[in-house]
Amino acid sequence: MTDVKTVASASANYSQEMIDDMIQVYTDNPSRETAESLAKTHDKTIQSMIAKLVALKVYAKSLPVEKVKEPVILKAVYIEKAVLMLGISVPSIKNMTKEDLIKLVEALEIAEAAELLRV
Repeated sequence: MTDVKTVASASANYSQEMIDDMIQVYTDNPSRETAESLAKTHDKTIQSMIAKLVALKVYAKSLPVEKVKEPVILKAVYIEKAVLMLGISVPSIKNMTKEDLIKLVEALEIAEAAELLRV
């Protein structure tokens, strides 16, 4: 098994002092921003710094941020809501875009809420 210092001393591009500093700083705050900061500090490219941290077995790849997906609501649901709120049959409403239907339903909900407040 190789020791970190054995691997570290084999590098011609990084002095032992640089390596010790890199290990200390990166292990205190393991993030891509830290690697970028170290690259600037030691006048190296970001990829070179990351590669060296990987070789030293201290680099931890950051996990992608999970995106929260909004639930998909079908156009038919908005059509049904609009028809119920209007109280009339509008056959051509199905020709509206989903975005326009959403605006219509929201406007009808606001109007309905305002009507309830007046009473």
